[in-house]
Amino acid sequence: MEDRVAALEARVKALETALQTQAGKPAVLNAANIDGIYKAVLPNGEAITVVFDKGAVTASSDKGNKAGTYEIIGQRIVISAEGKTEVLTIDGDHLRAEKGSDKIDFIKAK
Repeated sequence: MEDRVAALEARVKALETALQTQAGKPAVLNAANIDGIYKAVLPNGEAITVVFDKGAVTASSDKGNKAGTYEIIGQRIVISAEGKTEVLTIDGDHLRAEKGSDKIDFIKAK
């Protein structure tokens, strides 16, 4: 039970942060429709494919698959999976993640 509470608290914090950073920015057209397949190479060289489909998200790599859900808040996507929360920034056909000094660029497959 404590794990679920901690996961919910992390999700609320990520949502609050996304809302605060979004305040005052113009709305992004088509941000509500990010569904599709995105590919990236992680800083460790691992290739990853992420599929967004109507609120569900699945990430696949040679190490396995992870599934979760996502919500769009302005120019941000808040992903919840396995008790963790990640935030990506929408930039056209790119989804960008920053983890410390690491930057990951997910590019939509055509």
